[in-house]
Amino acid sequence: MAEKQPEIEFQFVNSTVDAPSVPRDLAVRALIRKQAMKKASAARRRDGNYGKHNLRQYPIFVIDQEIKNEVPTVRELVEEKPLPENKPKPRQQARRATKEKDYAVKEISSLSPSLSAKGYQLISIKSDFDILDLSTLATLHVGRAARRALSEDAHHLVRQLRSHKRWSYLAYLPQLYGHFPCLSDATDCVIARARQLISPHKNWESAVITFYVKALESLQKALDNPAQRYRPEVLCATEILALYELLDPSGEIAWIRHAAGAARLIQLRGPDRYKSDFEKALFMAHTGPIMTECLLNNERCFLEEPEWQTVFRSVITEDDFKISDRSEITVSLIMLKGFVPGFFHDITNITCLGGDPDLEYINAVAAGLRHLTSQLSRWHERYVVITECYPDMLPGSPEYDGHCKVFSTYLSCLMISSRLLSVLSTHDRAGLEDTSQELADQMLELNAKIQSSSRQTSLFMAQTLGVAKSIKITQKSWQQYCRSSEEVYTEIGLPLARTQVRRWCEVIGRKMPPIDVKSSPSSLDGK
Repeated sequence: MAEKQPEIEFQFVNSTVDAPSVPRDLAVRALIRKQAMKKASAARRRDGNYGKHNLRQYPIFVIDQEIKNEVPTVRELVEEKPLPENKPKPRQQARRATKEKDYAVKEISSLSPSLSAKGYQLISIKSDFDILDLSTLATLHVGRAARRALSEDAHHLVRQLRSHKRWSYLAYLPQLYGHFPCLSDATDCVIARARQLISPHKNWESAVITFYVKALESLQKALDNPAQRYRPEVLCATEILALYELLDPSGEIAWIRHAAGAARLIQLRGPDRYKSDFEKALFMAHTGPIMTECLLNNERCFLEEPEWQTVFRSVITEDDFKISDRSEITVSLIMLKGFVPGFFHDITNITCLGGDPDLEYINAVAAGLRHLTSQLSRWHERYVVITECYPDMLPGSPEYDGHCKVFSTYLSCLMISSRLLSVLSTHDRAGLEDTSQELADQMLELNAKIQSSSRQTSLFMAQTLGVAKSIKITQKSWQQYCRSSEEVYTEIGLPLARTQVRRWCEVIGRKMPPIDVKSSPSSLDGK
């Protein structure tokens, strides 16, 4: 008997979308001109007009021929072009027609069989925008803080379009577009949103929303179908729509919903469904948001489980650059990061929930945090050796970009782990807080350097920068707390720890459980 599919409800709804107001500056216009010339050149090459003079240049939208399903015939491509005024002799004319016909046949046959008249290449030409240019936004380094930074300054988008391409699931769209409605519709709406951002027009916003609504309907239909729900193309469409919300200045709540939906879909597919490079790219692209959202929502992350750690290991592929998103040093760090939300959840349970302290549980959490900080320190030792292989790594280069993303992730993991451990460890509480402050200072210095030399990278460090700022904002109260030698399980120590953890979480924007009614009122009054 066939296995019964669980009843699952996925909903992706954004009730309000405001038209963005993005200033036109020289950088934006230069980018648009560059894209337009590149796509126009590609169109001329395809039609056989490249390098020729006095030939009628049709608008690229004519190629679509009223959105017909068939590719224009070779005869149509050749005969629509009038001859120059100096009309050649009939024999010359015949040779020229044959030559142009052969050229057109060659151009059409060079296309992938999966690219139809409504395929990926055509939609890129028509829109003057290539979604592959957004590859840096489809990687594991994007999260809620990056989305907020992008919505506050649209110039971040321009910088990403200019930056170096990264390994991501977007690279597989040219072969998939046109074959899966939910994926194609999601791609269309992202292209429309990106074009509206880099070249805003008040009359285009309604068209963008139309694309978006269509994409939502297609995705919902696929998710409601048990035969399609777990296909990688459906997961891809879900992540692409999250990319749309990433670009929508008013879409934070919708992005959070999409990120949660994609995370749930990844989990429900199970760790055994990530075998191909396409599936691994989809998995890795969302690991950052999964971990960050778990931490902010006070949840344990399923990616810490052994079977998911195995999926991480399967992603590792060494290449010439040893700090790429698929390198062993990067993936091993992300594997360690997966444990941070769980330990934060444990500390929250210990300090903020009622009941008698469980010493065995407290000791187990403390031991786990010591092991994690030790693993992070050993990781850093290996990382220093690798960076020594790149003495000429300059700001603005793809190597430097990768280094900043990875190193900032390390800083945030060790900052949080050290501070959490200080709650449970009285004998080295002050030293652990000093470590957190030093790491926060390193992050602030790195961010200042990035702002002056490689601003496109700063977008992906927004989350770590937020953690560093929260460490500095709460510095005074935590240093006072660290002078205390009270254990967290004592009548005096527990309220002190609870106060510090709650205030830190408020600064971060992290959810906390309700205040326990059994707690003494004075436990929230400490400074």
